[in-house]
Amino acid sequence: MAVTRLVAATDAEVLAEVLTRNREQMAAVEPLRPDSYYTAQGQRSLIRDALTRYEQGSSFPRVIL
Repeated sequence: MAVTRLVAATDAEVLAEVLTRNREQMAAVEPLRPDSYYTAQGQRSLIRDALTRYEQGSSFPRVIL
């Protein structure tokens, strides 16, 4: 069974790793993204933005474990 939880800044490294590993396979269905998207720093920035929207009540960013 899949479990989800709120995304955390500490997820950035693992998310970057998974995204990088699957980048080629997902290229046909994903939008073009800058190389920075696939880095831990890029993911930290996206997570920070997502958590700001969460605090504002406009988003509920989750990760699947």
